[in-house]
Amino acid sequence: MSEQSELPSTPDGPVALCVFNDSTGIVEGPIEVSEALFNSLHRSLAGIQAISQILAASGVAEEDENQEPLNNFLVGGLTDAIQMLSAFSIDAMERLIDRRNSAECGGRHG
Repeated sequence: MSEQSELPSTPDGPVALCVFNDSTGIVEGPIEVSEALFNSLHRSLAGIQAISQILAASGVAEEDENQEPLNNFLVGGLTDAIQMLSAFSIDAMERLIDRRNSAECGGRHG
């Protein structure tokens, strides 16, 4: 294996190398991700997880006569939040893939 050199930097800060998803073929090989974007993606996914747990608990409360479920306004707002967080995450990952693919294409033909 080759030695790991110092990670490159971007205007957003140092870059981490990671592979988002080997099993579904979204991307092949490592992608450089700034720490700021990686942290934002992590917070987005943690938010989705927390909201999902709240909505699941509310669903259980609906079936239990001793607990009060969330009202429809809150359920709708939390559902919108999940949609926006997931849309942000997917868009950010797709832009990373597109940027890497454009750089690879430019490097081969330039």
